[in-house]
Amino acid sequence: ATASLTYYDGNCIKSCPLQPTKITAIGDFDCERDHFLIGDINGVLRIVVMSINQSKNSIEAIGSEAIGLTTVANCITYIDQSLVFIGSRSGESQLIQLTQTPTETGSFFKIISTFPNIGPIVDMCLVDFEKQGQSHVVTCSGCYKDGSIRIIRNGIGIQEQASIDLEGIKGVFSLKSSADSEYDKYL
Repeated sequence: ATASLTYYDGNCIKSCPLQPTKITAIGDFDCERDHFLIGDINGVLRIVVMSINQSKNSIEAIGSEAIGLTTVANCITYIDQSLVFIGSRSGESQLIQLTQTPTETGSFFKIISTFPNIGPIVDMCLVDFEKQGQSHVVTCSGCYKDGSIRIIRNGIGIQEQASIDLEGIKGVFSLKSSADSEYDKYL
């Protein structure tokens, strides 16, 4: 049996072939609402295009094409200028930019940012790696193709965003704009 993606509005039925899959997210990405992105349980991102006859106000044809592999999508939101947010409950969410030509990986988008997600935590255990009495949580995170093993450490991590070497600087202090100001204003 062949599977298909079907459009039905009460009067008109249009279909295009589609491999059997479970669709997890759908999002439109144009004002005319004739282009859609759909994501499935395998992380395949597809574009669906409907050809609309404006004079008859009807759909003439529907087509679907796989454009690449993303995280398993639970939401697809078009932002602007070909930027699309792929939200995921089972893996890391992504911000992608659609492209006209295939990238070096063969997909028609490039990943701009990835947003870490340790959920859902399927299993976890405490491990003392250094045998010093300080345990870390090791989790089995995510599911489907986005499953991973994560190590969660306690404490804070400091990531330096920028630095500059200035000669002659002995110290840096914050100053208030007046003696009765609640917050510091100058550095």
